[in-house]
Amino acid sequence: MFPRNGKHKNSAAYILAALDRLPNGKALRIEKAELTDDKGVRASLYRIAQQAGRKISTVTDDDFLYVWNKSE
Repeated sequence: MFPRNGKHKNSAAYILAALDRLPNGKALRIEKAELTDDKGVRASLYRIAQQAGRKISTVTDDDFLYVWNKSE
């Protein structure tokens, strides 16, 4: 399912799996301190979601990365 095997693949796949269990309209809040490279994880998330035919949105502030399923 994920042909590219980049260094953020596991983190992105874990986040997408958590999104599957999240009710509509809710976002995951992930501490940026827990991520090795928040920009790389965001890019990987978008790439994997696109390959899976999913639409997600992300936003960051100084401390957190927020990720949610985007409505069609």
